[in-house]
Amino acid sequence: MTNIKQHLLTSVLAMALMSCSGGGGSPSDSESSADEPVQNTTIADDTPVTDDTPVVDDTPVADDTPIIDDTPTTPPVVSSGPTAPRAINSAPNAPLASIDAATGRLAYGPYANEGQTNADNILPDFSHAGYMGGGVALPTYASIPVRVTLSPTDSDADDLVRVQAAIDAVSAMETDERGIKGAVLLEAGTYNLSSELFIRSSGVILRGEGQGADGTIINSTNRAD
Repeated sequence: MTNIKQHLLTSVLAMALMSCSGGGGSPSDSESSADEPVQNTTIADDTPVTDDTPVVDDTPVADDTPIIDDTPTTPPVVSSGPTAPRAINSAPNAPLASIDAATGRLAYGPYANEGQTNADNILPDFSHAGYMGGGVALPTYASIPVRVTLSPTDSDADDLVRVQAAIDAVSAMETDERGIKGAVLLEAGTYNLSSELFIRSSGVILRGEGQGADGTIINSTNRAD
């Protein structure tokens, strides 16, 4: 009986040793071998991802808008003519108009109107009201060409129509570089006019021959009753 117990105990111990050492046994299906690679299982996430990063488009946009340059331009300096600045004599009690000894130009003294204290007025300047705005020598008599010549009729007939027609003919001509078109010459004698004459174009000159009884006489026959 004692031998049987010892034999059973020996068998149990042998089986326990075999189980611990793994000898001869097959690994369980639930166990993994140490040399077996571990697989990385990917977990699918269907949650939509929102990207708030703004999209930048670097494509150049053609702009056909015209570029307007509002930079003010400096007007040219004018030393003579109707747009030239007027010389001001700012000396105390300066005369209303005087000749500047240094430049030979007119100098104007500011003044205040009656009842005012602000001396910011100057005399009107009519010096540029003449030929070519003033400051330019008048054309000489010989330099102006005669375009139409009329002679007196030695009668009491009305000369208005033919004189006006001559003026209109020259008015329709081209001007030269001086702005001159030409002259209508009324030779010495008497010309009877029943109404006014009109020169409607610049550069036309109505010219006579001499003064007095032996020169050109324009006689107005339009008498007021």
